[in-house]
Amino acid sequence: MDDKALRKNTKVSNVARAYSKELADEGCIDAANVGRNPELSKAALENAGLSFNNWGERIMIGNMDAIGFANSVIESNDARNTLISANYAICGIGASVYTESAGKAVYYPNMVIDFVDRVSAL
Repeated sequence: MDDKALRKNTKVSNVARAYSKELADEGCIDAANVGRNPELSKAALENAGLSFNNWGERIMIGNMDAIGFANSVIESNDARNTLISANYAICGIGASVYTESAGKAVYYPNMVIDFVDRVSAL
């Protein structure tokens, strides 16, 4: 078995950050109500100048801190399987926050993680 760690890539992170910002701008507060069409995710990665065979995306919303995000990954079979999948070698991470009612301390942070199997220029 060939264990490899995921590597972070700037272009993939830029795609994840853009979608994370879009989610915050739209006021999304529940990951159950969010799901980007896989073809849109693929197109965003290709538009960033990337070529790849496999891609994926995980979206987490509403955990109040880094520990909450980590627990979401640990407790979610889908998220955990994506992170340890041999289908991916590269990741990009984006995070934003939607603040409900300006001036009140009600925050809905989100994290978008995009994955690809390899990175090469188009």
